[in-house]
Amino acid sequence: AVKQLPLVRAAYGVLLLIAPGVVTRAYAGRSPQQIEIRAARLLGARQLTQAIVCDVWPRRTTLQLGTAVDVVHSMSMIGLATIDRSRRRIGWSDATIAAAFATASAVSVRNLR
Repeated sequence: AVKQLPLVRAAYGVLLLIAPGVVTRAYAGRSPQQIEIRAARLLGARQLTQAIVCDVWPRRTTLQLGTAVDVVHSMSMIGLATIDRSRRRIGWSDATIAAAFATASAVSVRNLR
């Protein structure tokens, strides 16, 4: 699980970097706004960076920090979905994905020997 997660995360990061409009359109269910496309690109860069760091240094502390980043990201997207009706769907979609990454990261930490 420790080796597969960075690959999945990197693929998601690259997708957000090269096709942010496609992803945000799928999440939002509408044409994305420029700020949403820019945010998706930033998230893609963060996901790719996190994938590389966790692959190069798959230590307990590194994976725990990555898990914490994913949890905070998920919580922030729940906040967005709660306070901004126009971004409710995109917020919940991204919160769900961030929570899935956090869960997978936590499992990876648990499986380290």
